This record gives sequence, structure tokens and C-alpha cells, in this order.
Amino acid sequence: MSDPGVESQEQHLNTLAFQRSLTGMAFLSAEGTFVSLNPAFCSIMGYEREQLLGKHVDSIRHPADIESLYEAKPKVLDAIGLETSAPSADPKERRFVDRNGNTIWANVAVSVLRTSPGRQLYFIQVQAITEHKPLQTGAERSLAQMIDMLEHSTDGFFAVDSQSRFTYVNRSAEMFFGRLRAHLIGLSFTDVFPEAAAQAIAEHCSRILTDHRPNLLELYDEPGNRWIEINASPLADSFSVLFRDVTDRRQAEAALRESEELHRILTEHCSDIISKHTGEGDILYASPSSKTLLGYEAEELIGTNIFDYFHPEDLRLIQDAGDYSIMATEMSLPPYRMRTKQGEYLWLETNIRRVSTPEPGSKPFVWVSRDISARKKNEQQLLKTNELLQKISSIDALTGLANRRSFDENYAREWRHGLRFATPLSVILLDIDYFKRYNDNYGHHEGDLCLQQVAEALLRAAKRPGDFIARFGGEEFIIVLPMTDESGAAFVAEQLRYEIERLGIPHTCSDVSTIVTASLGFATLVPSRELSPQELLIRADRALYQAKQEGRNQVKGFLTA
Repeated sequence: MSDPGVESQEQHLNTLAFQRSLTGMAFLSAEGTFVSLNPAFCSIMGYEREQLLGKHVDSIRHPADIESLYEAKPKVLDAIGLETSAPSADPKERRFVDRNGNTIWANVAVSVLRTSPGRQLYFIQVQAITEHKPLQTGAERSLAQMIDMLEHSTDGFFAVDSQSRFTYVNRSAEMFFGRLRAHLIGLSFTDVFPEAAAQAIAEHCSRILTDHRPNLLELYDEPGNRWIEINASPLADSFSVLFRDVTDRRQAEAALRESEELHRILTEHCSDIISKHTGEGDILYASPSSKTLLGYEAEELIGTNIFDYFHPEDLRLIQDAGDYSIMATEMSLPPYRMRTKQGEYLWLETNIRRVSTPEPGSKPFVWVSRDISARKKNEQQLLKTNELLQKISSIDALTGLANRRSFDENYAREWRHGLRFATPLSVILLDIDYFKRYNDNYGHHEGDLCLQQVAEALLRAAKRPGDFIARFGGEEFIIVLPMTDESGAAFVAEQLRYEIERLGIPHTCSDVSTIVTASLGFATLVPSRELSPQELLIRADRALYQAKQEGRNQVKGFLTA
């Protein structure tokens, strides 16, 4: 007979082991939903415990690893990529996606626990892989980047097989259909679209597979009361579909057509400049609206040549478009600028039509020109806005430094430069000492202020042309130093460490100082085709690890022999 006290103590120890283990652990129901998770599992996946409880395991799996789950038995084991219910002695490498959309590689082991007759749970253990996965092949990186772009796209995207069954859907498609990815994989068009729409899509995609070229389709989704634009492209034996809700655009276009039609009826083109020209561009007639738009009386224009009023840059574009005088019936000019009487330029768009007259000789041309200055102004403003958004997308919102995406682009560019010219490239990795304790003690608001001050200090220290500073994640920063050897990198790293220490930010929970300090690791190499770009980052990371192991608040370099 067992001792209740011993059993209680064992249960308590098991609970402590589960909660304090550095290995991520979780229990899943037979349906694949999370029943219990330990802190290590939540930390690896980047979620709070409450955000995962009750969720399906597919909600955090990498999309590229989800394949034909509708045929899987049992679903949980196949979802994790394991084909047996026996405890896994040889863990499998699998990908997950954290809350920020980043890919996490992990070793996964699974066991089946039968808790009562007819009921079973799945016990999974995960350990994050942090060393060799960054050294993936170029093809894998390209695939990962493509999947990442699809997952962050605001347009819906899905891929289907030859039977019109979903093999992949992105997040926007999940939101559009109102279903989880795990529930969509394996379904066909008819399961998610109304019958008429599903048939139209299937026929459209069938034609694409036959013609072997992409095509656009717009259809009306009656249950959702919305218009959908579908751009399907053929694959080897299937096809992919990029789609978006274009209801607002369709409504805007319809409203615009109605407005323009009403405008034409009411004004009979009086707001447009209507003019008649010879094949060489000499003006034979100009409507009174030329006074309103251009400032010229009609009589001032007659006898002059229309091309004399064109902006020189636009005149070249018109000439490159071809000789309009030999056109068959009708053509439209690209938007162009025309000089007003005040010497300013007005944006116009013009439709030209050849007309018949009872007089012998060449047939004249009628130009109908419309002022599009406001539209061009909006387009230019939109262009500036897009440029600003592009800039914002490359900046870390908290510190104002470059973000990880911007770093990846800069680092790839500097690596190619060093490879081409055989110049040294250095990288410094910097980590604020005991920053988690700082956050816990002073609060996240003060932690954010600390990161901002550190960022300003880094900018003061690394100020040479070409020096590049980015926030690498959390309290970690990275500095790229082009054309810098080991001694130069060591000097800059020490300057960075000194500038942070000179801030004098109080940190009573640090084991190395009463103020905020940082540990730094640097590495230098000359890029070559025999080396992966990741090698330099790995060396800098090892140097940073050494700096931490040997007491922190110091600089260590990965020095080559």
C-alpha cells in the first residue's frame, strides 16, 4: 500500500520539475489543443500561457510544415511531424512561428499518456535550436523569406492541388474565410465559396492550367456582399491564387463612372478643352474652356502649334510614343504638362480622334483634354507617403535605430562589397548586462527609456561614415563596421562600452556594477566564397558569450590566428 504522503511529495516534485524545466513541455488533448504548458514552452514560442491554452497546435506551426492534415491519423502526431504514438527517442526538427511571425526551429519529442479508459493526452517536449539553423541553404532562406512575405501580406493567398484542394493558406486568407488554417487545408473551393463563385473560380483556374499563364478574375461573393479580385498563376500540376477584397474600389469606380457620365451630360464637355488640329499639331480650333484652364483666349491659340506649349520633358515622351498623325482612329496621350499663359504648367490627359470632314485633303484630329493636376498632385503625395512608409518599415519604433529587417539588407550589401573588393568586415554584438532584472526592478517604462538612452550613446560612439547600428532584438544591438580590421573593431567596441557606462543609469540589481553596463563581442574577417555570411555573426556571438562568462561589462573579440 502506497504512502499518501510520499505520493503527495512526488506529485509536488513532478509539478516543480514541469514548471522549472528549461525544456519546453506541454500537454495536448486528443484533438490537438493545448491543455497545459510550462513557462519554458511559452518562452520558446514567445506567447503568454493564456494565449495558447485551448488553441490548436497548428496555430503556432510554420505554414511550410503543414501538409495534408486532413488525411493525417492521428492528427496531433502528424501535425507535429511524428508518425508514431510511442515516445520519440530521436527528436525531430520542426518549425514553429512565434507571436511576432518569426520562425523558430526546435527539436520535438512526443509521448502518449492514457489518463483514463478511453482518454489520452499527448506530452510534447521542445528544445529551441539556436546554432546551426541560421546556416541554412540559400534555397531554404529564399523559401523562408517567401513564406514570411506571404504571411505578412495584406492580400489573401492560397495554393491548391490539381483537385482544387487547399494545400496552403496565409494569415490574410484565414481572416478572409473566418477559419483557422488547420481547418482549411484539404478543403476544396466548394467548401468555402458559394456554389456559383466556386464554379467560376474552378473554371478560371482550369483555363489557367491549360493556357499556362496567370490571369485576373473579379467575382461577386453574394453571402459576404463583396467583390473579390483573384489573380491565379499556374504551377507544375496545381496553381496559386492571390486575392483581395476590391469592394471599395468597385464602389468607387462605379461612383466615378456615374459621376463622370452625369458630368458629361450636364456640361457637354464644356469643362474640357476641345480643340481641332492638323496632323502636324497646328491648332485649327479651341473651345472657350481654354481661357479657364490655360488663360489663353481661343483666338490666341488658333494658328499656333500645340506642341510648342508642351513641357520639354513630356514632349520627348509624346514623340517616343509614335506619330499620332498616322493612327487609324483614336489614341490617348500619356499625361503631360502644358504651359499656361502665366508660365506655369498644367497636367492634362488627352484623347485624340481622327474625324471626317467634307473638305478634301488630310483629315483633322479632335483633341479632348482634361485637367488632371489635382490627381497628379495626389499621386505625388501618395508616392511621398509610400516612401515614408518604406522608411518607417526599416526603423525600430522604440529606439529609432534600424530594425532587424534593415540590418539584414545592410549586412548582405556590406558582405557583397567585402567579397568584391577583398576588404575586412567587422561586426559587434552588444548585450545590456542583466537587463531583465532592470525591467523587473524598475518597470518596463523605465526599461524602454534605458534602451533609448543606450541607442543614443551608440550613435555617439559609432559615427564614422558607413558604421551601421541596429536593434537586434530585446536588449541586444548589432553594429556593422565595413572596411574595419580587428584593431579598429576593438577600438569602436570599447568606445561603445564606455559611452554606455558614462550614461550612469542606476542599476542596483546588476552583479557587476551599480549602473547600467554592457558586454560586447566582436569578430572580423574578409568575406570569401568559401565562407557563409553567417560565420561572422556566429564568431561575434561566441565572443559576446565569452565576455559574459568572464564577468560582463567588457569587450571580447574572436581573434583569428
